[in-house]
Formats: sequence, C-alpha cells, structure tokens
Amino acid sequence: MPRSQVLNQVIQDVRYGGRMLARHPGATAIIVLSLALGIGANTVVFSLVNALLLRTLPYPNPDTLVAVWFTPPNQPGQRAASSPGSCIDIRERTPQVFAHVGCFIGVAGNVSDPATPGAAPQWLQGEMFEQPLTEAIGVKPALGRWFTREEDAPGAQRVMVISHNLWQAHFQGATDILGRTLRVADFSGDDSPSTIIGVMPAGFAFANDNGSDYFIPLRNSGRGRRSPVRNRAIVARLQPGVTIEQAQSAMNILAPVLGDITPMNKGWGLTVQPLLESRIGGVRSPLLILEGVAALVLLIACANVGGLLLAQGITRQREIAVRTALGSPRARVVRQLLTEAVVLAVCGAAVSMLVLARGMPILAGWLSLTFDGAIAASLDMRVLAFTLIVSVVTALLFGILPALQASRPDLTRAFKDDDRGATTPPAKLFLRSSFVVLQISMAVVLLTGSGLLINSLMRFYRVETGFNIRNLTTFQMNFTGQEFFHQTGNVTPSGSLEFELTPRIDTVAAYIRDRLRALPGVDSVTSVANSLPLGGARRYNFTIQGSAAPVSERDDLSADWVPIAPDYFRVLEAPVVSGREFTEADRRGSVPVAVINATMAKKYWPDGNPIGQTISVGFFNDVPREIVGIVGDIRQNVFEPVTPPQMYVPYAQLPTIQEGRTAFGLEVMNFIVRSHAPLADWLPNATKAIAAADPLHATSNVISLEQFLLSRNASFRQYVVLLSVFSAIALVLAIVGVYGVMSQSVTHRTGEIGIRVAFGARARDVLTLVLRHAAVVIGLGIAIGISAAFGMTRLIEGWLWGVTRSDPQTYGAVLGTITLVAFLACLVPAYRALKVDPLTAMRRE
Repeated sequence: MPRSQVLNQVIQDVRYGGRMLARHPGATAIIVLSLALGIGANTVVFSLVNALLLRTLPYPNPDTLVAVWFTPPNQPGQRAASSPGSCIDIRERTPQVFAHVGCFIGVAGNVSDPATPGAAPQWLQGEMFEQPLTEAIGVKPALGRWFTREEDAPGAQRVMVISHNLWQAHFQGATDILGRTLRVADFSGDDSPSTIIGVMPAGFAFANDNGSDYFIPLRNSGRGRRSPVRNRAIVARLQPGVTIEQAQSAMNILAPVLGDITPMNKGWGLTVQPLLESRIGGVRSPLLILEGVAALVLLIACANVGGLLLAQGITRQREIAVRTALGSPRARVVRQLLTEAVVLAVCGAAVSMLVLARGMPILAGWLSLTFDGAIAASLDMRVLAFTLIVSVVTALLFGILPALQASRPDLTRAFKDDDRGATTPPAKLFLRSSFVVLQISMAVVLLTGSGLLINSLMRFYRVETGFNIRNLTTFQMNFTGQEFFHQTGNVTPSGSLEFELTPRIDTVAAYIRDRLRALPGVDSVTSVANSLPLGGARRYNFTIQGSAAPVSERDDLSADWVPIAPDYFRVLEAPVVSGREFTEADRRGSVPVAVINATMAKKYWPDGNPIGQTISVGFFNDVPREIVGIVGDIRQNVFEPVTPPQMYVPYAQLPTIQEGRTAFGLEVMNFIVRSHAPLADWLPNATKAIAAADPLHATSNVISLEQFLLSRNASFRQYVVLLSVFSAIALVLAIVGVYGVMSQSVTHRTGEIGIRVAFGARARDVLTLVLRHAAVVIGLGIAIGISAAFGMTRLIEGWLWGVTRSDPQTYGAVLGTITLVAFLACLVPAYRALKVDPLTAMRRE
C-alpha cells in the first residue's frame, strides 16, 4: 500500500476516532483524566530521574572523575572517609592509576571583611581543598587562579578563592576584587586575613550542591599523618586509558599495604566509585521506589481505562458488526480502535503536560528538600520524549485487549440488541472484573506501603522528648579563631593533631547568656556544645571506680556524652530525679562532676545509688568525675526508639588541651532560650546584645526546637506525602473501576433481576445478588494485594520507625478503608438494580 494511502487512512482513523469520542463526552473525560494522572505521575518522577540520575557532572571529562572510599571490615557496602595521612599515602602510591588525587572537607565559617571592621560577620559555607584536587576537578576560576602547591603548605601566605555569588553579593562585582582580603579561620584555627586570588564561574559547585561561598587551602602537610580521624573525602582523576575496574584492582592491592602503614586501616578495604554515582547514591533507591510506584499508578489507570473501553466496545457492537459484515478486515477494526486509544493517551499526556508546565517549577522547589538537585528538574526535550513514549505504550497497554475483544462481535446478538439494550457477554464481564481485581490489588500494595510510612511518621511525632519543647528557641555560634580554638603544633600519642580549646569560649558564652537573660520577654537561657537536644550526641566509653575492668570490647560501658552550661535542665524543664544539676560554681578548678540520666542509673546501678560514685570517661585528657545528680531521660537522638544511657558534664570543666578527633565540635555553642514573648519581639535586641558581646562571630541557625524537630525528618515527610498522593490516586482509580464493573454487571443482569423481582424477590435478595459479585471481585483483589504487599514492603523496611512491615494496625486500616470505599462505590449500581421494572426487563428478554 502506498505511503500516501496509509497516511490518509491514519488521518481518517484519527478524525473518526475523535468524532466517536466526542459522542461520549463523560466517558472520554474520565478516561483522559485517568490517563493524565497516570502519565503525569510518571512524568514527574522521570523529570527527577533525569535531573538527578541521568545528569552529567559540570566538569571536564566527568567520566574520569572518581571518589575513593574506605570500607569497614566485613561491610563492603559501607563508605568511610579518609584520614589525613591515608590521603597522602594513596596519592604517593598510585601515580600510574590516578593523574591527580586530592582531599577536601566541607566546612562553614565566620567570614568578615577587614575593610569594614564595624560590619557584622557572616556565617558562610565553604570548602577546604588540597591543591591537587583543583587539578583533578579541572575547572578554572573565571577571574584569577587557584592556589599553588606552595600556597597549600603550612605557614604559607593565606589565600582564598571565592564564589561568583559572594563576589556579587559582598563586593558588588568589583573589577579590582583580586588582592582584596576576607577573614575566615582555616583548619588550624588561624583567622588572619586571606588574600582573594580567584573568583569561580557562576554556578560552580562541588561538595555542596547549592554552591559554597569560599575555597581555602586544606594544607594537608602530613603532620599528624597517622591521625585516627576520618574527616576528609578523596576525589581522583583516572589516568588516560585506565578504567574504573583497573583502578579498583589497584586499590584491592593497596588496601592491605595501608593497613600495615596505619593500624586504623587494618582490615579495611578501598572502593573506587564514579564521582557522579558517589553523589547520587543516596537518592537512587528512593527514586527507583518512587518510579515503581508511579508505574503501578499508570498500570492501574490503564486497567481502569481498559475496562471503560470494554464497556464502550459493547455499546458499539452494532457499528463494528456492520463494518465486519460489509467486509472490513479484523486488522482494520483493531487499527481503528487502537488509533482511538492513542488519541486518548495523547490527550491525557497533553492535559498532564499543561498542568506540569505551570506546576513543575513549584514542585521541583518543594522536592529539593528531599532530593538535592531536584530544583533542576524541568520539562526538557528528554522528558517530553519520555512522555510521548509513555503515551504510546500506555495506549497499547489499555487498548489492545479491548480492541481484540471488540473486533470479534457476535453478529446475531449485535443485530438483535440496540445500543441501549446491548448486554455484556460473560467473557467480557470476566475480563473487566479481572481488570478491577488488578487495580484493587495494586492499590492495596501502594496503600499498605504509604500506610506503614505514615504510621512511622505519626509515631515519630508522638515520641516523648523528656522535656518541655514549647517556647524554646535556639541559635548557634562557632567560636573559631586563634583566641578561641587553634592547633598547638603538637601531635598526641594517638597520632592526632593537638588543639587548644581556650577558656575564652566559656567566658564569652557565659557573658552572652547573662546579656540575653536581661532582655524583656526572655525567661531563661542555657547552652550546650556540639549538638542540640533531639539532634544527636557523642558516645564515649567510661569506667566505674571500684568496678572490675571490662574483659573485652563487648563488655565496655558506654553512654551519650553531653557538655552543657548551668541551668540546662531548668531551662528545658526536664525533671531532676535525684541530687542536683550544675551551677556556676561547677567550673575549672572545682571538683569534676557529672549528671546521669535515669536509664544509665538503672542499667549500671540497678540495686544501688549512683550519686557519689566516680566515673572516668574515655575522653582525651579528662579526669574522674563524681556523679552529683540523676535526671529524667532526655531524647538526644530523635531517631532512636529507646533512650540510651546519658551522662552530662559541665562545659566549663572540659580540659583545654584536646586531640583533633575530640576537639572539633566543642567550639560550636548552641544557645537555648526559653521565652514567653514571640521570637520577633526579643530577637532584634538579642542580636544587638550578641554583637556587642562578641563582634567576631556570627549567629546562625535561629530556629525553635519545635521547628527543629520537624526539620529532622522534613525530607522523609515530603517523601511520605508524595507516596501517599500516588497511593490516593491509585485508590480513586481503583474505585472508579469497581463502580464501572458493578454498573456493567447490573446492566448485564437486568433481565435476570426483573424475573427474580416478578417472582417475588425482595430488595434484600436483589442487593445480595448484586453485592455478591462485588464481594468476590473486591475480596480477591484485597487477598492478592495483601500477599503482594507483605513481600513488596521489604523495600521500605529500612525506613520504618517504631513499626514493622507486618504491622497489624496498618494492614487492618488499609483493609477496612479499601473495603468500605469499594462497597460504597457499589451502592449506586445496587440502588439502580432495586429500581428495575420487571415488565420492561421481561419484555426486553
């Protein structure tokens, strides 16, 4: 057949299909909306996949960039960062494998401009790079240059490179930016001015997807080379011709060598991972699950639409029979019906694209909290091509079976019945019922998964914090700089660099607390180092004076360790069960003391009184401490279902000389303010008071503890909302399918119902007749769905909190919900069955 004739027939099929669809506007609208929901859900997920998993890194030859991770013994799936010395060891021993190897640390710091001494400092995000890393990345500054190897050495002149955003925001894009200075502390604590030698191109980002504001030399000289601290990541560029597999083989050989060099690496492995995979590895699993959920929603929509098209095919029996009787081949009829299916799918895709064209930027911005980089999701050509392909595949999925069924009409039945009286052959009713069973079972799977996650979320918000979380506001200050926190130049016995945590931190923090207490609207103030309540805590081993030493590591005593200021428990309104809390008298030079929680008291002194007992904490340079109080359990880590043992120590009594692995974080002070006035009433005065007390350090992360609690699982909450929306769509589509098949069943059995009524059947008998079929379809769908859900929920088992994947309450709620809603969908067809006129029904028969 000539191409022109084929094209003419296709155009003719499209026009005829459009007219036929226009004759049934209600059914067409339902089909188009169902497809729009299914195709739209898949388009949204694919746009995320496109932005996150299918992107390329914005660096030259990104395929040759790799991340090198340490893997713990017998845990090949885990990743760990490198120590300072291991980074150098890898670089020195792999010149044939890697062209460049460098380490980096993501940081944040107090940044001030020496040219404007009265201006408040800013808390900005930054990165510390080894010079070889700048060569590995391969991106040159838009202005100036990167730092050299000589500038990356200890004692060299302090230099820095800034971002395009900082150049524009702080320096207004000044052309003489090179040579100006900014003050920010480096790894050693030195905060003398750094000379700006470069400005990065607009949009440049590396460790921080949102872009960092400054880049300074890491100066990883090898001093403290055997430090046990794993605090820096390794990025390398492969030598030309070297594959990732070859690099991995080299790392397998090198790993035991590093174990011999550094005891902390004994038994550890090395893994080489493409840099892009390293960046997106954490979102791959959630995205793939989301993609599977969207595919199920589309499949439910296809089953729903397939059922509706089967019903339409029944009303078109006469039309198709006439075409068949006049000699139209079956393939021609099938093509016409599939063309109509494609038209419906394209219309559904068009509706979804119209909605997403407006809503995608908003949705992408909202999802950026869950998926870093989601803000880049858009409807580009790749997404449009995906949507077109999905539309065609969707048309084939929902159109092929109805087309094959409709193209084989029963000519005798077709010419006997009119359109209104057309009845449904049992085979077609069975096929449509099968579609509904499929929809219900898949809806049950999705509802069960989202129900378990919602249950986890509800339990998370009902968790007992152990203190009064209301009316508490917190903000953070990082006391960096030589006067507060700096390297001493020594190395500790463990190989770690030695730092001094000066008493000035506690002095300034105490002065700020006093200033804040005097403000109107403020009731009380305290502070805690390193982390907030609900935000996690360090854990250290300890021993009890007079008790036998642990025989093995399994017998070690351990507890969360929290350094706090006076009045901590009073401000939090946490109960002191016995003894006392810390006061201003608990300072350096006084008797070292500690307070423990009730869980620790019960676990380690089940039959005795711990007050007056002495414990020694495995904290660098610490001294034995007397337990002076017992407090109620305070949840330090909101994700732990059970509160562990906890010990609190006065910040003012911490040893000033620390090793690097224990020192970092102790310069971070979190102030906690209890107030009776709104934040807006006292915060401006608090900001002025803080600036007057300490003009060198910026305040950051001002947030109420209630908001902080919400932020701890904000991304998980968003993910649950998204899955729940998809599950709700699946439920609606399934219920539409139930309604459709029951309505068709009533139409099919109109004659039977009329005869039964004529012979005395009561309303209850008619309802039983109708609902029995519904019960079979719904029950079968639920049974299959529950079985499938129990297996599929393995995929989300690691995300559940406080519930198991077999939680009976969740399964019961899903079972009750879908049963109730499905039977409600049967009421209208059942009511119509009660209104059947026996005479009309028997006359038709």
